[in-house]
Amino acid sequence: MLQKIINFFKTTIKFFKSLTIENPKGVIGLNKRNIELIYANNTRKDYQLADDKVLTKEILHDNDIACAETYAVIRRIGDARKMWQNCQVYQALAIKPANGLGGNGIMILKKDRDGNWLKSGKVISDAQVLSHITNIVSGIFSLHSDDSCIIEECIIAHSFFAEIYDEGVPDFRIIMLKQKPIMAMLRMPTSISDGKANLHQNGVGIGVDMEKGTLTQVYDGEKHLDHHPDNPEKVYGK
Repeated sequence: MLQKIINFFKTTIKFFKSLTIENPKGVIGLNKRNIELIYANNTRKDYQLADDKVLTKEILHDNDIACAETYAVIRRIGDARKMWQNCQVYQALAIKPANGLGGNGIMILKKDRDGNWLKSGKVISDAQVLSHITNIVSGIFSLHSDDSCIIEECIIAHSFFAEIYDEGVPDFRIIMLKQKPIMAMLRMPTSISDGKANLHQNGVGIGVDMEKGTLTQVYDGEKHLDHHPDNPEKVYGK
């Protein structure tokens, strides 16, 4: 029996080691990334600073690092109505869960000429917005039993991005290791991502050649392309 237990653990260890083997093409799997790069180079106490958008933005604001202006932080359902009312002065904004995953729970709103709030071009009522905020604070979009809702400035994209796709808000994501950039990509919304650049919400990732400063392949979650799914023009060299 003892030998069977020993053999079981040897097999299990061998299996998990196999998951961290680097892909022959140079692709690093999630397990290798987590074990050898993330866990080995970051202390556990700092994870919350990166995972919680409210805490992250406090650090950015305190250090005068440019980011979207924070309009409101709602931590209690009872505060939702008043804080949402205070946000009526804005023409566009983004509502997000502080601890959301994969872009879930993000709502981008803009006003029309009549002052109605629009979500993806369709009118949305205050009651619907408040219901969404309540869901965020209740933790529906995070792994927590409760969460905070952050309402912030809706960023206007630079005209460069419109050459590729002119809807939603794209962003560059740069991965750092020991204060040095090691890889980067451009995340872009699509016609089916509801204005979001998150890959989990059907946005696309576009590779960046950091030496040349140009864009490379587009990945839509299933296949590689030489163009944005909604624009046949190639992105290579942009």
